[in-house]
Amino acid sequence: MSSEATLLFGETYHHPSIYWRTRFLAPDPIVYLETDEDRILLVSPMEVHRARVQGQIERVLSYEDFDFTAIQRGSSGSDDAYAQLIAALLRRFSILRVRVEPDCPVSVARALERRDIEVVSSGPIFATEMRSKSAAEVEAIRSSQQAAENAMAVARDLLRHAEVRDGFLFHDGDALSSATLIGAIEAELLRRGCGADGTIAAGGPASANPHVADSGHLEVDRSVIIDIFPQHKQTRYHGDITRTYVVGQPSQMWLRMYEAVRDAHQAALARLGAGVNGREVHLAVCAALYEAGFSSLVDDYRRPGTPEMIHGTGHGVGLLVHEAPRISDLDMELREGDVVTIEPGLYHPDHGGVRLEDTVLVTAGGYRNLTDYSMEWRP
Repeated sequence: MSSEATLLFGETYHHPSIYWRTRFLAPDPIVYLETDEDRILLVSPMEVHRARVQGQIERVLSYEDFDFTAIQRGSSGSDDAYAQLIAALLRRFSILRVRVEPDCPVSVARALERRDIEVVSSGPIFATEMRSKSAAEVEAIRSSQQAAENAMAVARDLLRHAEVRDGFLFHDGDALSSATLIGAIEAELLRRGCGADGTIAAGGPASANPHVADSGHLEVDRSVIIDIFPQHKQTRYHGDITRTYVVGQPSQMWLRMYEAVRDAHQAALARLGAGVNGREVHLAVCAALYEAGFSSLVDDYRRPGTPEMIHGTGHGVGLLVHEAPRISDLDMELREGDVVTIEPGLYHPDHGGVRLEDTVLVTAGGYRNLTDYSMEWRP
């Protein structure tokens, strides 16, 4: 075996690169070692059988192959014990140098260095490889996207049947609030095997702030931005969809904003394809909004005082809800197999916000939309 290896360490629910490389979902820390010639997975004794059955690594070892119980008794703490365990594994295979991810615990890295193991990190190790989604990964994302669409339908139904009293929305006699929508959305996601953190259902002036999740009691004639980005509990892949609704009659300015965002969304899709610079896609969005009388953060497309797009056009989606590539005012070539969002938006403190988001697959000749849901603003 080579004297150099890639080392990944951590539980796999919140370390997507480890899960992507092993396909083993583990709630406790595991150790993954990869060289040019071999791939090794080191797990606790109770996980050995499951790792051999469910993981995609042929060589599975147990902590107790290295007498981890004795190591723990003599260690100064959890990280020190794991560092000793990892060092023992590295010694067995004559590994002197390891590449680690940026989120490798510093205490573990330092403990390895004290044991004459060189530890290096220059950024995420598998970020580039993780971009190109396989057919199975695309299907997993599409499944999560379908769950998001079903949850959007639940929220839309609540808005459609809302009662209006004194300028506010009610449902079954109770206040229809952001929290009501979020609860209904997340209950539907759970029914479909997904979880979600940070679901957005922001109305009125709060909809002009893209990451405000909860704005309280929802108002008539004002926009409600609903952004749903679930993660499937088994596959771990995300979906991502945003729609914007108004119960009642929005202002003429808001209707102009909505039409401009829809046109910008189409302009972005028209530019998509493998080999295209993501910056070109973003600039197409900014140009479309500018031509409609609005603004963005790009210098050539600014109109001070008007509703403005204050974020990029999109981001990658996969085991992380935000991953490479970014579609923004930065040069980044899109590749076949990228799964990205297209989500132009406009925001103004007086007029609220509009954002429309689909998740799409970049193909050699353009794109395949993984989203199949109406963009009508009327619920």
